[in-house]
Amino acid sequence: MRLVRAEGLHQQAALLIGVGPIASAKTAKWLRANVPGVHIPDAIVARLEGAADAREEGRRIAIELIRAIRGIAGIAGIHLMAHRQERLLPSIIDESGVFAGRAPMFCPPQPHSPPQPRPPDEPPPMIASPPQRPTVVISCKVLEDLLGKRLPPASPPSGST
Repeated sequence: MRLVRAEGLHQQAALLIGVGPIASAKTAKWLRANVPGVHIPDAIVARLEGAADAREEGRRIAIELIRAIRGIAGIAGIHLMAHRQERLLPSIIDESGVFAGRAPMFCPPQPHSPPQPRPPDEPPPMIASPPQRPTVVISCKVLEDLLGKRLPPASPPSGST
C-alpha cells in the first residue's frame, strides 16, 4: 500500500479489499492455487488446519482481517464474500464493526412488504458509498434480509435523482 499511496493511485480509484470466511484449510489451499490474485498466507492455512471448528475459525479470521484493513490508509472499503456461507454475514458485519453507527449512504425507500424472490438470472442491485471512508459494498435489500431488520432511509447522494 505504501507504493499505491506514493503513486496516488488510491486517489484515482476506490480500492476495495476482498475478504470472506474460508470454511476449511482444503478450501484455502484450493483458492490460492486456482483463483488468480488470491493471497492466503501459510499461517492462515495452518490456523484453519489446527482449528477444532475450521468454519468458525474462518469466520474469526475474516473479522480480524476486516478490522485490520479498516486501519490501512488508502483503502476505500471491503468486498465481503461468503459463497455458500451467507448466514455468517450478519455476525461478520456486526463483530467487525464495519458499519459502526452508520447506514449505507443511499438506500432507496422501499414499501414495507414481504421479500419477493428475485429471478435467478437477475443480479441484486448494488449500492456503493463514496471512497471517503471504509464501507461495505452490498445491496441494501440483501443487507436488510440478512440482518432481519429495515435500514433507516438515507439521503440520496448529491447530484442523483
